Amino acid sequence: MSTGFECAFFKISKQRTFDYGAGVQKTLKPGWYYMLQNWTCPIGVTWYSDATTYGPFDTNETARDHLGSTQPNPGGWCTYENPSEDFLRAAAFNKP
Repeated sequence: MSTGFECAFFKISKQRTFDYGAGVQKTLKPGWYYMLQNWTCPIGVTWYSDATTYGPFDTNETARDHLGSTQPNPGGWCTYENPSEDFLRAAAFNKP
């Protein structure tokens, strides 16, 4: 049985820092990440606006192993080779 939550894997080749205003900055370091939709995500919003980002990991396989050992089965995922700027901004903001 799966949760049906959205999940995406993506790779960052060079460090990216995003400015969210009011002195808030978040950074994604090089490596593999995955972003998993939160169960609290409201219907009708872009799923990655209410998600949690995990990583960086050295390889895609390590990231998938982490997902499999720490999260409920989302029921599948996609891999973004060139994620959009909006996706990356959300990923950085949603990283604990």
